[in-house]
Amino acid sequence: MEALESLLFGDGADAAAALGGEPDAGAGDGGAAFVVDAAPRRATRAAATAAAWTDPYVQAAVVDVANGARRARKLREAEAEAELTGGEYEARLRARFASTHRASAGWANAARAARREGGGASVASGAPLLASGALATPGAPVPAPPPRRLAVTRLADVPGDAPAADAVVRSVAFHPGGQILLTASMDRRVRFVAADGAQNATLQTLFLRDMQVHQAGFAQGGRVAVAAGRRRFIYVFDLAAARAERVRPPAGRGERSFERFAACDADSGDTLALLGDRGSVSLLSLKSRCAAGDLSIPGTVRAAAFDASGTTLFAGGGDGVVHAFDLRTRRCIWRAADDGGLGVASLAAAGGPSGGSLAVGSGSGVVNVYRRGADGGLEGLEAAAAGGDADTSNLTPRPPARPAPARALTNLTTVADTLAWSAGGELLVCASRMARDALRAVDGPSLAVYANWPSSRTPLGHVHAAAVSPGGGLLAFGNAKGKCLLYRVHHLPI
Repeated sequence: MEALESLLFGDGADAAAALGGEPDAGAGDGGAAFVVDAAPRRATRAAATAAAWTDPYVQAAVVDVANGARRARKLREAEAEAELTGGEYEARLRARFASTHRASAGWANAARAARREGGGASVASGAPLLASGALATPGAPVPAPPPRRLAVTRLADVPGDAPAADAVVRSVAFHPGGQILLTASMDRRVRFVAADGAQNATLQTLFLRDMQVHQAGFAQGGRVAVAAGRRRFIYVFDLAAARAERVRPPAGRGERSFERFAACDADSGDTLALLGDRGSVSLLSLKSRCAAGDLSIPGTVRAAAFDASGTTLFAGGGDGVVHAFDLRTRRCIWRAADDGGLGVASLAAAGGPSGGSLAVGSGSGVVNVYRRGADGGLEGLEAAAAGGDADTSNLTPRPPARPAPARALTNLTTVADTLAWSAGGELLVCASRMARDALRAVDGPSLAVYANWPSSRTPLGHVHAAAVSPGGGLLAFGNAKGKCLLYRVHHLPI
């Protein structure tokens, strides 16, 4: 009786929970990972590993794999197969899951190996097996190697209107809390969606009659959302009051539109950087809706990004030089030429254990990732060459420094115009809208490019926008067909 109770009600690892809640056809792999002590009754190995319960209705079922659902037709081993019994159907599902999710099923293989080596030892939970060095000798931790495969599941697409020629999704952004996803498209709509991966219910839709949205995102720690287009004004949406306000940036520079900007997700980040013409960057206070200063760089400004603290603004342009401005003093603190870049096309900064990372996308498709030190400067940046001038115009004959990047990513062959980090630098996504399926996912700590995803079957299309949730567990991509695709990364939290 005790053996039966242990068999039926013993602790076991739930595969779906261990993999981040992924529903899969391989669930129910003979119950939990346990071994019945066979010594008292000299039970055979087959009896010890047999299933605790078998459903007779499953064994008697007949599945049509010739005319049924498409996912059932994929299970055929021969073209002439028309029907499978319940047992055969279950075995085919198990085999397909094992071949598709080899990296995700490692916890199960480790549990089986532990049972074979340990005899009557039992595994109470699969969670410790997922931790790095869990199976190593105590006191001698083994560092995990750089991951080469990414366990990803496609979730339900974010709902929207019927795709149209003018409905290109230009911006996607996750709320700093990770629960709300913002999408903005050329159909003049900004949508706020509860990104749960199943229903993706639309919380609110903001329709802007007088502006096609070119960029939108969250600011002030997620308290407001900003939308910009080819107009001389922007829209600021207060999430708490559900009120949209048209804000006209400070005049005087002659800009015809403010369609690009940089915002900070930090709670203390009150400044919005509007990219103008002729290298000008206008700073706007979101709290007072008034001008907060002006910055400029030589030539044109094409991209800008805040650091995690919101006190440093990075800006780059056609000359391939990245400028770092301290917003507390409005001074340029260093300048650095992007290594081998043909103009700065995109910038993205992330936090980290030391100073974080800065990714620079160029017109040639090369993405250089620089590590930042504790002082905020780039690693390898010489102080003598990095000293910026006190003048915010930064018109100084001193040449910029040329630090070496920690990693140069050469996977893209067209302009790298889209970069997105997770908040802590766990995952980096780089993409180009100029080529179909031109997107790569990069592991943040090791800067290794994942080789298995995206694949040739991943329906990305021409990616115009990308966003990574704060923890890195959710990925959102907006493409030229007006769709917003959502994916779940299983080894990272949301």
